[in-house]
Amino acid sequence: MTADHARDRIRAVMPWWAKGALKLSLSRIPISYHVRRRLMLAHHGAMTQPAYAHDVFRRHFDAAAFHRKDSGGFTAMELGPGDSLFSAVVAKAHGASATSLVDVGRFASDDVELYRKMAAYLCDRGLPAAPDLRSARTMDDVAAACGLTYATDGLAALRRLPDASIDFTYSNAVLQAVRRDEFLPTLKELRRLTHPAGCNVHSIDLRDMMALSLNHLRFSPGMWESNLIRQSGFYTNRLRLAEIIQNCDEAGFTSEISELNQWPALPVNRRRLARPYRDMPDEELRTKTIRIVLRPRANVAATTSEVAS
Repeated sequence: MTADHARDRIRAVMPWWAKGALKLSLSRIPISYHVRRRLMLAHHGAMTQPAYAHDVFRRHFDAAAFHRKDSGGFTAMELGPGDSLFSAVVAKAHGASATSLVDVGRFASDDVELYRKMAAYLCDRGLPAAPDLRSARTMDDVAAACGLTYATDGLAALRRLPDASIDFTYSNAVLQAVRRDEFLPTLKELRRLTHPAGCNVHSIDLRDMMALSLNHLRFSPGMWESNLIRQSGFYTNRLRLAEIIQNCDEAGFTSEISELNQWPALPVNRRRLARPYRDMPDEELRTKTIRIVLRPRANVAATTSEVAS
């Protein structure tokens, strides 16, 4: 049994409140993420698995047309690459000239053998642009072969990138973890960075990170936005679909929902929810996950000075 399978089995039998209490306790202990990963106490997705990483990229890549997608040489960016930088290897194999990976911490593995395996996996699937990493010995070698840059200071990293420099941006279950007060500033930066003919494709999970339900909506806004919860490892901004679309519009994007998954009925008794969620219509609360395609709205100038304001 792999570490991930063991972790999933443990999570399946723990009640949501026990998972939350455990994460809160661990967040107070000064243990690095990489140590927690080895102890099966934390992980950021399954991005060290070549098949999974390739599938995640293709689901977003295939969702929309964008600048230089067909001709090649496009620039790409992933928000929240997590445990590996595989996205840059995969993007290179699909025609990217450069890929920026932006996260809020240094979570990605620097095991070069993993990247050699990722490149070999892509080569075996007949992708002629897959980078040749057989002679790579360091992460600098991997970065050079893939046109990779990796930044780990989140919003500050986005602010350093030049205007209209990215053709294709994507994220997988990341935007819901952006702090509520940084959500709109992050979208405005993405709007500034996106080429006029480029696009963003984001998969967003609106469920809680404890039991994939709506338990996070039980808490008052004051409690949920406290530093205790924000640093817990299960924080999400709790934005619902209408709020997300409103923020995208305010940032200067047009929005298209390319995938929408909903519960047939509310998974939590409405009376258990805190306000304002208790008073929201079922249609808003039943949404589990979405994939949204964002394009820069014409005649909107999202300049650096505007973003800073």
